[in-house]
Amino acid sequence: MRDVVEIVAITLAGIWAIYVFVYENRIKPMVAAPDVVFSASMERAGTHDGFAVVRVVTHVKNVGTVPAQFLGYSLTILGSRFEPHAQAPQKDWEVQVLQPFYSFSNPVVVYRRAFLTRVTSPALKSDLRLGPGESADEDTIVYAPLVKFDHLSLVIVASYVKNANGPIPVTLRYDAGGIPQFAVDAGAKAKADVYGVSTEVAALDLSGR
Repeated sequence: MRDVVEIVAITLAGIWAIYVFVYENRIKPMVAAPDVVFSASMERAGTHDGFAVVRVVTHVKNVGTVPAQFLGYSLTILGSRFEPHAQAPQKDWEVQVLQPFYSFSNPVVVYRRAFLTRVTSPALKSDLRLGPGESADEDTIVYAPLVKFDHLSLVIVASYVKNANGPIPVTLRYDAGGIPQFAVDAGAKAKADVYGVSTEVAALDLSGR
């Protein structure tokens, strides 16, 4: 009887080990959500005719275990002007920001690149799909007039899914500040898990030199 119990215990332990192995290495990675990391840098490369020459490098990497199929992607650079104050302005206690001696003017779009991929419409040619571990880099030169701006910020907005079974209609819109927005059709969104990001990933002070 004891031998039978030991055999059953060993068998169950083996089955559990196989299940854990299959789950952790096959099932779990396939049902996970896409995990995409966005980063960027801006570096002043020189000056030309009153314009700051800015090198912009962006890096997008899929650090997850499933593919990330992009529906839309955008890179926007905003410029603003440093404005010193003779006296302290009203404090904004709601977000706990204290800038008593300066502020920045309302940001203006200096550069923008936005596109929808062919997943949203077969008529489009652009595409961006990253498998697990894959990345996409972009190196761009942007010119910003120094007479108008002394501070730049870079905002990335993107929308993506794990799998696209058929077209997913998306409308490219812009908010009041000129930042792209990817509006996914309600019906399509119900059929696929849509993930998105809208974040500032880099900033540059142009007044340093």
